[in-house]
Amino acid sequence: MATIKDVAREANVSVGTASMALNGNPVVKMETRVHVLKVAERMGYTPNQCARFLVTKKRNVIGIIRSYLTREEDACRSGYRFYELPDTYLADMLDVIVSETTRLGYSLLLDVSNQGPGIESTLPPIAQPGRLDGIIWASGFMTQRQKEQLSQLAIPVVTIGSRFDCFDYVDTDPSEGMYQMAKYVLSKGHHNILFINGLSTTQTSARKLEGLRRAYQEAGLEFEDARIETAPFSGLGGYNAMKRLWEKGYRPSAVLTGLDVLAMGVIRFLHENGVHVPNDVSVTGYEDGMLAEYANPRLTTVCSKKAELGLQASRTLVNRIDNPNAQRVKLVIQPELIIRETVRQLH
Repeated sequence: MATIKDVAREANVSVGTASMALNGNPVVKMETRVHVLKVAERMGYTPNQCARFLVTKKRNVIGIIRSYLTREEDACRSGYRFYELPDTYLADMLDVIVSETTRLGYSLLLDVSNQGPGIESTLPPIAQPGRLDGIIWASGFMTQRQKEQLSQLAIPVVTIGSRFDCFDYVDTDPSEGMYQMAKYVLSKGHHNILFINGLSTTQTSARKLEGLRRAYQEAGLEFEDARIETAPFSGLGGYNAMKRLWEKGYRPSAVLTGLDVLAMGVIRFLHENGVHVPNDVSVTGYEDGMLAEYANPRLTTVCSKKAELGLQASRTLVNRIDNPNAQRVKLVIQPELIIRETVRQLH
């Protein structure tokens, strides 16, 4: 088995230069680095991770933790069924995270953290001292206990979708996204609006409510006149919320939702009851996941820029690992209104 000394000899460089080239040190010229990498690949060189750790104190392993809320029976998590929370959020950013962290020389470990009654909100098994160089927390909620435990690990943490002063974070702006959506729907002549938001335990739900309020105030409408419901993050959550109000005789002209899956649930209920979207009731989502483009009619929604979130979170975490004293990153990316086919103009 080839050693780093063999690679250095074959590449006609010093062992130190070979080591720096293989570790991506910017001190080494790009042509030298490429040359050393080609030689190492040709010789079948595999770095000794234990020896590397003793020198650099880095394992070159990043953990991704996805936190799920299981407080409602119809919002459990195990797949992509109607009564479950489909993880289009992480799925749409994971490819970018894998690509970027691999390019930067890191391997990934993925784990989940479930929260709910009877579930102890501790960190998952991968979050153990000495196991990871850093963590990407991909979720809009985190308990106080989990925040304290992450801080005690004393490794870099970047959160996606939730914001804490003690960690770097990257996020889109849910307030702006919902403001843009509400402004658009109001401009179409809809005033009898129902808003089905996600559970209030997430930071994003509170910010979406702020955006709705801003749109109402800007339009000169009383925010107290808005009909607001909350629902678990699942198709069934949206379905049941719509069903409860419909059976009480409430007939909105438009239904705004805090997540695409909630919108899918609303549309299913309306379809089962002979109500056409958007001719009878307009419906909007939030996220622009894989469901939105496949829906029939295609869903008007807000794009939360998940690929960009994954890219920036990866770069931010690796930079924090390499530069522990760097300035704290608080990056907020602007969302984008995606107009498709589920909102109609009222006469």
